[in-house]
Amino acid sequence: MHEYVENGLRLGVLLHPAKRQVWVYRPDVDPEKFVDQ
Repeated sequence: MHEYVENGLRLGVLLHPAKRQVWVYRPDVDPEKFVDQ
């Protein structure tokens, strides 16, 4: 799991598997949140 977090930070993506959420960070754009329901 630690590897996924490190890779996501480098790519501008944060994952929260327990909540099934993904946050996408891009330069000069507000973060986007995606939820799998």
